[in-house]
Amino acid sequence: MLQLDAIGSPAVVLNPRRDDFPVGQVEAAREQTAWEYEHLRIADVILFWFCAEAVQPIALYELGAHAARGTRLAIGTHPDYPRRLDVLEQLRHARPDVTVHDSLQTTVRAAAKLLPAAPTARP
Repeated sequence: MLQLDAIGSPAVVLNPRRDDFPVGQVEAAREQTAWEYEHLRIADVILFWFCAEAVQPIALYELGAHAARGTRLAIGTHPDYPRRLDVLEQLRHARPDVTVHDSLQTTVRAAAKLLPAAPTARP
């Protein structure tokens, strides 16, 4: 969020990560999945960042779904992300218009550029 503020973006960021997620609680998982599904569906732009420390299989699934749907996407992977080649190759085939960035900073900037123009006020 601070990076968006730094470039003057009016974007609203919704991050599905929780500090304390009750892993193993079925109802919590259902609620989380529903929340993510709905907010991804209505987003103007979706940013995916794949860090080096985790494979993130659900995020890969969501990326595939939204790439196929034609959603505006900003994608980045850490250079050491274990499935980086998969992300690059799948997008090369499905969405050759989407650049895969090497840093979170460039991914955030790409997302900001994809945002629709804010409506202008009438005099």
